Amino acid sequence: MIGTYLSRWYRNWFLGSGTDEERTMNLSITDGIFWTIYSNMTSPYIVAFSILLIGPSAPVGYIIGIPYLVVPLAQYFAIRSSRRAIDLRSLTIKITIFDRVVWILIALLVLVRGYLLLSFLMIMLLSIRVFFSSFSGTTWNAWVPSAIASKKRNLYFSRRNLFLRLFSLAGYGLASIVFFLLGSTEVAYVILFVGSLIFSSVSLVIMQRIPPFRPEKEETGGVSAAGKILLSYLLFTLLTGIGLSAFSPYMQLYILSANFLGQSAEIYTFVIIVIAVAAISSQLYWGKFIERFGSVKTILFSGIIISLVPLWVSYTRSIALLFFPIILLGLAQSGFTLAAFNELIRRTERRRVSGISIYNVVQSLSVAVGPILANVLFDLNRTRLIPVFLLCFSLTLIGTVYYYLHSNFARKE
Repeated sequence: MIGTYLSRWYRNWFLGSGTDEERTMNLSITDGIFWTIYSNMTSPYIVAFSILLIGPSAPVGYIIGIPYLVVPLAQYFAIRSSRRAIDLRSLTIKITIFDRVVWILIALLVLVRGYLLLSFLMIMLLSIRVFFSSFSGTTWNAWVPSAIASKKRNLYFSRRNLFLRLFSLAGYGLASIVFFLLGSTEVAYVILFVGSLIFSSVSLVIMQRIPPFRPEKEETGGVSAAGKILLSYLLFTLLTGIGLSAFSPYMQLYILSANFLGQSAEIYTFVIIVIAVAAISSQLYWGKFIERFGSVKTILFSGIIISLVPLWVSYTRSIALLFFPIILLGLAQSGFTLAAFNELIRRTERRRVSGISIYNVVQSLSVAVGPILANVLFDLNRTRLIPVFLLCFSLTLIGTVYYYLHSNFARKE
């Protein structure tokens, strides 16, 4: 009996069975699980890796922000390729491979010395990674969500996000083990980045088993009412994106830099595990909250909470007290990201490829501008982060309230 159950479980989640929609839904979760393990062994540690190689004055804002300036170019090619593609699955997999192997080159930066050279190479390699990641992100969003019935998407992606958040702990856990055994050393980061490709490879194998999908022709024409709402969503994305992306690297700097809290990579990993656990514990609640109150009200409620976190962090002077706003951040981000994703899929229903591509351009610009602007503010006074955190608070709050008010106004019209 156990053997039969395991066989069925393996067939459903690793090989795929049932209708094309069922196979897409199940395999996309399994693919996402291995992707999130790989992802959480790599991206969260770029700032820490940069500080280790370059020093506490590493230009982390530029390192994180500048690579996202390549996204408009990536989206140009993504739109052209997606519209001509016979099979979005094949296109997505090919591009994804390039995105993931770049981590080997990033790991090899331990062999390089020099502030300017390391900064330049880090930015260049991350730019290459962001280009392919953005490209494949657009094709994936045009592929998988479109293959799932619209009435099922909210609950499905809530469920999928829950699995991804749960297994993100595996990525953080593996990172914790590496740092515990080897400390915050160059060898530890090399093992972490290169080892992550094991999970990335499994993700790609499973992705190949998701049924192929050819996008339908998109509607053309002028700016409709739905198009105007998409524009408001893009402005919301720009404002909140700048605020949140400015906060992330400088919260990491605040934790890791000897000029502030001066904690180790192990402590930083524990912090992001706490954020992940907080997000996981509230995921199902947020799914029900969205079903009851809608995505727009969820964005408002969670967005206001998120906007207050940078202010709280700016007045925190110990790692122990930092966990209170950090837990709040994890709880609120869980609902915010789920509701925002649902809004994106809904707003791009009729123009999936172009809509998501435009969103990716705007989102990438915000992710680029946020850290760069924060770096400029930080350079004015390297002993204080309050100006950076005030920027994060203001833009996140303004963007959130604007989208809520605009959505309500458009609904009344």
